[in-house]
Order: sequence, then C-alpha cells, then structure tokens
Amino acid sequence: MSEVLVFRQLTPSDCALLESELPTPNDVDYCAKIERQTPGGYGFYGLFTGAKLIGVCQVRRQGPKDPRALKLATCPEIGNLYIVPAKRNRGYARIMLQRIEAVLRAEGYEQAGLAAEQTNTVALKLYAKQGYDRAGTIGKKIPNGSVDRDYFVKTL
Repeated sequence: MSEVLVFRQLTPSDCALLESELPTPNDVDYCAKIERQTPGGYGFYGLFTGAKLIGVCQVRRQGPKDPRALKLATCPEIGNLYIVPAKRNRGYARIMLQRIEAVLRAEGYEQAGLAAEQTNTVALKLYAKQGYDRAGTIGKKIPNGSVDRDYFVKTL
C-alpha cells in the first residue's frame, strides 16, 4: 500500500459519499449516525485514500448497547467495521482497527470490545490476530439477527 491513508471522524459533508458508496440496509441512516456523534460518546469514522472511501467503523465509548455484551465488558465497543468490496483482502480492516484503537488509547481507554457473528470467519481471524480474546457468546443481534455472536475484548 503506497497510497496515503486518512482515518478521521465523519462529518455531515460525508453523507452523500456514504450513501453512494455503502450498502443501505433498511435500518441504516448514515447521516443520522453522523449527527448523533457526541464528544466522549458515539463516534463514526472513515478510512480514505484521497477522496475515495475505503471503509467505516463506529465506536460506542459508553460501552456495548446490547445488555448481554454489557455483562461481559464495560469498555468502549468498536462496531460495524465495513470495507468496500473493491478494497477487501488488502489489510484495510486491520489498519482501521489499529487506527480506532489508537484513538481510544489516546483518550485514555485501556480496553476495547467488539462482537462478531460466529460464521464470520474472516472477522474472527482478524480479531484473533489483533489480540482480541473471546469473552463469551451473546446470542443473535437484536432485533433481527439470525446467527449467534461472540464478544471479544482486548487490552489496549
């Protein structure tokens, strides 16, 4: 990777780009995600090369929203890490994970957590390689998940 990568918090000016580059499931409003960001709370981030979006992820500094995960960890939760299909299998998910961990570390957090579906072998391998330890199973995503998820925690 010789291109210059920029990892930054998303702003309202990114709405149109997100809506054109990312899948739009019925329950996702990217502009609403950007608008609900708060200092020390929820954050929505993007990885770019130039003006081209590579991927996104979010962080809930207040900890997991799912009460089943909250029983396993009270640290910030990284979620919805997504790489656009044309950029997959090139190490960008690892880079995004490292960048958001660096943000959390700089803010003084000592741990981070995340969830992954048990069938998502690519994500499970990535998280293991990056030092995440399985804390337990938290069941299907509420309200419409179809696969059980495991929860992972890492010391930053």
